[in-house]
Amino acid sequence: MGCTVLPPVAFDEQDADGIARAIWQEVNLWRQAHQSTVLVWNQSLAALARSHSRDMAERHFFAHRDPDGRNAQERLWAAGLLFHRAGENLAQISPVSFRTADLLAAWAASPAHRRHLLDKDFRDTGIGVYWSSGICYVTQIFADLLVYNESETAKPRQRRSRSG
Repeated sequence: MGCTVLPPVAFDEQDADGIARAIWQEVNLWRQAHQSTVLVWNQSLAALARSHSRDMAERHFFAHRDPDGRNAQERLWAAGLLFHRAGENLAQISPVSFRTADLLAAWAASPAHRRHLLDKDFRDTGIGVYWSSGICYVTQIFADLLVYNESETAKPRQRRSRSG
């Protein structure tokens, strides 16, 4: 899993959630254009992604594995989220001007990030955006959750077949 560092870009730091959802929409349009399925927004994944973005900013690292040695899957387990598969894309941006298409193009150009973007076995996603010291950290978590926490009621989900 690689990380993507982008050249300077600009956006409204006050709208982290709006930016995260704009990235999600752009990712889904791109997936559809490449004959992949759309990803369902999951607020628990988004909160975990934002937490990782914030952690990277506050502890001054940029990696899938945090300084405590936990990767995305281990952070999901620690949050009580169960899944068949999970993956993560990261980006670090110096905000001067931001376009979601630029972020997506950078991820699509990286084989590891592209695999996550196109993986039809991922059905859930959450994106977290966090700014600190003029740097924007973006984390996108991809998963195929075993249970879906909706209004505090866990509901079993059927796993999709690989053909669909």
